[in-house]
Amino acid sequence: MSYQASLTKTVSPYLLWFLVHKSQTGIAMLDFQSKIAPGAGQDAWVSVLLTGLSMHLVVFLILYALKHAKKGDVISLHVQLFGKGLGTLLNAAFLLYLLLFIGYQLTAYTQVIQTLVFPDSPAWRIALVFILMFAYIVHGGFRVITGISFWFVLIPSLLIATLFIPLQYADWRNFLPAFNHALPDYARSAANSVPLYMGAELLLLYYPYIRNNADASKWAHIGVLHTYVLYLIVTAATFAYYNLGELGHSVWPTLGLSKIITFSFLERFDYFYIFNWIFVITPPCCLALWGCMRILRASTPLSGRPSLWLAAAFVYALVAWPKDAAAVELLKATAQAAGSALLYGYVPLLALGVFAHNLLRKPVSGEAA
Repeated sequence: MSYQASLTKTVSPYLLWFLVHKSQTGIAMLDFQSKIAPGAGQDAWVSVLLTGLSMHLVVFLILYALKHAKKGDVISLHVQLFGKGLGTLLNAAFLLYLLLFIGYQLTAYTQVIQTLVFPDSPAWRIALVFILMFAYIVHGGFRVITGISFWFVLIPSLLIATLFIPLQYADWRNFLPAFNHALPDYARSAANSVPLYMGAELLLLYYPYIRNNADASKWAHIGVLHTYVLYLIVTAATFAYYNLGELGHSVWPTLGLSKIITFSFLERFDYFYIFNWIFVITPPCCLALWGCMRILRASTPLSGRPSLWLAAAFVYALVAWPKDAAAVELLKATAQAAGSALLYGYVPLLALGVFAHNLLRKPVSGEAA
């Protein structure tokens, strides 16, 4: 039977839908179209769909592994499978990944704000505002983060309706000829779409805080379904509006869709779009920061509040440290490579380790009772 935290700390099973979905929607949604186009071209939507379908398998493996963890999370599972020494090292590696994950999200968003809104504001000032906000939310506990995730799914979803405005200028011939690419092309686009789904691995940390989690797996899969349906809608709208030549020269294609939207009472709708992305990056960053705090509490003598501020300080240093464009791109590439390796490399290996551990613990047939 799966381990579950005390009832006062858990949330209803259906909220797993919003936690999984919201942890997967982040800053990569702004520019993924220009990254996936060089592979399968106008057929890249197929790669987005296939990657999304593969996430069901990843979530299944995560849930399988966690159901055999003594305390229901990857922190205890590492120690259970590999012993205290190696388990603590693996937890430290996971902690570094979480810090990198938050740093990637926040650095990329800071770059958007500096480029399009506040070009004279230094990165350290913008980062400080967001870090303090994230820490304040995390200090409220997991239930507060879950509530934020719920509402921050509903509010940005209203922007989907605005996609119908650029679609008035769509050229659906951009999708032709259809299905004329080789398998390696689809694979290249699929590999470049993996960063879209980073965040599902956070389930490894908050699973014990889901009430009746043994029966909640359907909500996790609904969350994954919600994610790739959303990405398919955005991909279709983008490829219908841009041709491949235009897409190759667009830095943030999703934001580009908002630039042609104007209202009599709102001239620069793209500003509204940019600041709405606060609702997009806050939940995954808060979940990751909460996970950092949990790992530090479990692996060091630090209590909750010092752990939280120590993790926040590391993230702030990562984002605010003066860096050039090459360093920013290196941070993004490192985080994306680490996330891809974790989802499609480490998660299957962890599930295989749990399977082997359980197999070896079973008594040999015919052995005396």
